Amino acid sequence: MKTNRRSEAILVGAMAVVAAVVAMASSGSAWRTLSAAPLVLCLPGYAIVSALFPDEPISLEKAVFAVGLSIATTIIWGLLLHFADALTCAGWALSLSGTTVAVTAIAPVISRPLAVLTPRRPGAWPVDKWRAACLVGSAVITIAAIHLAREGASAHREYSFTEFWMVPNSPDDESLLTIGLKNFEKVPASYDIEITIDGEVVDLWRSISLQPEELWTRDMSVPSAAQPIRRVEAWLFKDSNRNLVYRKVWFDVASSEPRRTVTE
Repeated sequence: MKTNRRSEAILVGAMAVVAAVVAMASSGSAWRTLSAAPLVLCLPGYAIVSALFPDEPISLEKAVFAVGLSIATTIIWGLLLHFADALTCAGWALSLSGTTVAVTAIAPVISRPLAVLTPRRPGAWPVDKWRAACLVGSAVITIAAIHLAREGASAHREYSFTEFWMVPNSPDDESLLTIGLKNFEKVPASYDIEITIDGEVVDLWRSISLQPEELWTRDMSVPSAAQPIRRVEAWLFKDSNRNLVYRKVWFDVASSEPRRTVTE
């Protein structure tokens, strides 16, 4: 019997190592999914259950408990890998396979199953204290993982930005400029725009509220002056934060030289 259990432990550990190697070496998503499935849903939990209850035969209850422990182990490693900035294929494969191999290695030193540590008494609550503690701990970890994933997903906005430009309105009259603003932030946003000519504020638009992908434009005329070149700057502030220039564009209006626009 001990020989069979030892062979079973070696087989489970070998399967975990093979699954980890396939997951890290494969470039296709199909092979990675097939190799990751037993690591996430079966092997770590089965190794833990076999170590805690070595004398119990394979049953439906043992299989369900193994799946639950595997998922709980995956959640715990997900939190640890997140804080270690190691949420990669290699990180997942090494952590889950390493857990399986480590548990199978220390299984022989576990002398008594969990049921012996907390024997049930007639009329006692059908769920013993150890299992209740595992259920509560798993629920807390699951809720924390879902909350962390939700916060990360809501904070991540792919390709979110704001377009801001200033160009001549027509080639015949380059002193007439068009200020443009478009919201690609994926959420509604509010903007302020401040216009200066040679360092002096000449115009200000406040609380420009734009929905996602909404466009806003205004035309402005640059007064003529004695100096040959006038620097027109437009500063963009977002969400009423006047301490941070979100975007800045400027345009050099010259009487005889070609105009040029620069954006930051």
